[in-house]
Amino acid sequence: MEAPEHPCAVCGKLTRDGLFVPTLADEKYRPGAPAPLCHEHKAAFLRGDMKFPIWCPGCRAWRAAEHDHEAKAQRPRSAPPKR
Repeated sequence: MEAPEHPCAVCGKLTRDGLFVPTLADEKYRPGAPAPLCHEHKAAFLRGDMKFPIWCPGCRAWRAAEHDHEAKAQRPRSAPPKR
């Protein structure tokens, strides 16, 4: 059975590739939930060119490390167009 496709956490390109974030359970490192990363972004992380993606509770999805959901939610919206 083939793994389902998910959008890359950085660019949104559908991928079956990704990396597992390590978690500490019972004083042992165990793999956590996988962060979907396309081949290019997975290679960039492994080379040390980018930070590991973060889980955004507001989006309920993996996002690039620079993602700031709170800042986007608090950004003032433009006024509606006048009629």
